[in-house]
Amino acid sequence: MQILYVDILFLINFCMDLFSLYITSRLLSCGRKNYALLIAAVLGGIYSVFSVLYAGSAVVSLIIDVFASVIITYIAFFGIKDIKKLFKACLLFYMVSLLIGGAVTAMYSFLNSFIGKDTVAEPDGLLKALIFIVLGAISAVCIKMSEIILKNTVKTKSVSVKMKLDNKSVSFDALVDSGNLLKDPFSGRSVIVVTLSAIEKVLPFDIRRAIKSKCYDISDISVKNAKRIRLIPVKTVAGSSTLVGINADEIEITDEKGRAYPANALIAVDSSTENDFSGYGAVMPSSLVS
Repeated sequence: MQILYVDILFLINFCMDLFSLYITSRLLSCGRKNYALLIAAVLGGIYSVFSVLYAGSAVVSLIIDVFASVIITYIAFFGIKDIKKLFKACLLFYMVSLLIGGAVTAMYSFLNSFIGKDTVAEPDGLLKALIFIVLGAISAVCIKMSEIILKNTVKTKSVSVKMKLDNKSVSFDALVDSGNLLKDPFSGRSVIVVTLSAIEKVLPFDIRRAIKSKCYDISDISVKNAKRIRLIPVKTVAGSSTLVGINADEIEITDEKGRAYPANALIAVDSSTENDFSGYGAVMPSSLVS
């Protein structure tokens, strides 16, 4: 009689799914919410237990597997509404899972042989706790290492940006991205996309409230501040959306050599995700860098 330890099976698949979803989000450069990845990984762990217990036909199992993967991917990247982009994310998730699945299995097998096959076959509470701790720690290290590798795969260039608005100023680091071709459709000015947290302290209350609530009713914003606002349509892998552009009083860029110069650009706030642009507060087009 084969003994199935559900908690260990769940943990292994939870770690693998969380790692896979994280890598997928970084490869797609799409926004992610950490709690969404955790929920999706928990669902993946639960499904792994179900798939072992379910003794159905191969065809039915395959259909359920595909359906479960789509659900997991959709929950993890709930901003993706386009079917093709969701399929792309799901396919990439599959590929990443296949690559690291073997690594996780090998890791568990090593732990099994290291401690002793007979002992692991009937683990006591202390041994199971050890397995949980080791797998959890290794997964955390792998996630951190992957973040460093992905960040350094391509040499990144960054600048410091200083924004002035109503006698207030704030500085943040921006990632220079040659693929950022976003422009204001009316003026044609380039757009620097920032996280809300990067400039929140200098934003007037009514603009900050409108961005957070995603309610852009001009009647709720003072006439002075309403003149600063531009609505900028944008398309990403997560779908189409609208960013709130702000016409700042002054934008100054300081490059890696310490040279400072003004920039004729708009500041657009991305408040839809917890994306930190690979550790930076903003992403800006390379055309603004002299």
